[in-house]
Amino acid sequence: MSISENPRVFLVWRRESDQIKPVDPEQIKNNVAIVIDVLRATTNCIVLLKNGAKEIHVRITPEEARNVKETKFPDALLVGERNMERIEDFDLGNSPYRNDLESARNRIVGKIIIFSSTNFPKGLSKAKAAARIFIGAIVNANAVAYTSLKEAKRMKRNIVMVLSGGPSELKAREDLAAASLIAKILENEGCILDDFLKEDMKFVEGLEHFAAINSSHARNLYSKGFGDDVIFSVKNVISIVPEYLKDKDKIILH
Repeated sequence: MSISENPRVFLVWRRESDQIKPVDPEQIKNNVAIVIDVLRATTNCIVLLKNGAKEIHVRITPEEARNVKETKFPDALLVGERNMERIEDFDLGNSPYRNDLESARNRIVGKIIIFSSTNFPKGLSKAKAAARIFIGAIVNANAVAYTSLKEAKRMKRNIVMVLSGGPSELKAREDLAAASLIAKILENEGCILDDFLKEDMKFVEGLEHFAAINSSHARNLYSKGFGDDVIFSVKNVISIVPEYLKDKDKIILH
């Protein structure tokens, strides 16, 4: 699906059941993808790389993560969560706020990260047919929007945002909020928003930050003592853009 002048921008939910209409595989194939999981995986990956991590390897299960560490990267840090809590025997949890503290930064710098969380690995897998895959969130909304646009224009391709969480009306308003913020930047730069994207944006448009901090998942994080993560994750203040390299199966700084 090539472009004539300005890129089109599409929205894809990780789960087919969350789509208003079935996903057209051509919306992903060979295009520029932005994978989003605001609370908290993509925000955490952005923080880890900002704080000096060398690269990030993503695995779905803790067992797979441990195996990668044991067989390939014995000095790597295990980072991840289940049910919002740090996985037992993992070095760090999935908390971008805590992983941005000086004590964590000192552990992260120069390290290979092996990362496991609930939804993000599935969202990443959903995007694998794309030509380029960037990691986005609210914290780097400006940076990932302009980086993706530059690459889409260079390659003469479209842009697709892949949301890792649940449907907009239930769990992942924070992901939709990020997509809305990114989409508005792209639209201001001349991109054409897909009708399905515009329809879903109605849930949060103009209230993106409010929607994110009051989402179902945000409330669960507050109840578990991770309110600082929610507040941290809705500030558009980081200028780096991670990229997933399919051929090397790792995330690095773009």
